[in-house]
Amino acid sequence: MLNGTIQMNVSNMMGLCRCFHMDPEYLFSNTLEVVNGKPLAHWRWYERNQEQQRYMEESRSLSKIYDTLNNKRYLIGYVQAVIDYIERADDSIEAAQNLVKTLK
Repeated sequence: MLNGTIQMNVSNMMGLCRCFHMDPEYLFSNTLEVVNGKPLAHWRWYERNQEQQRYMEESRSLSKIYDTLNNKRYLIGYVQAVIDYIERADDSIEAAQNLVKTLK
């Protein structure tokens, strides 16, 4: 299949499309779509990789926060106060935005 000596059936082709997160039109095109000197597949991989990196960093941060709060329980009250403050501020901002909308 890799060097084109074996015919692929539709299920193999669709499996490749799902595996590489590509449309069949792109994956089986006779021309290579290039953006800024790199294949489009590179940019799709790069974007997915960046998303996964952000997710992993957020997960590590959340884990560290949880561990810290678990080990230093006296911080829970402070964190809850901050959360309450942010929620009240968000409510105030939303109310102000709604007031501005009604004045238009």
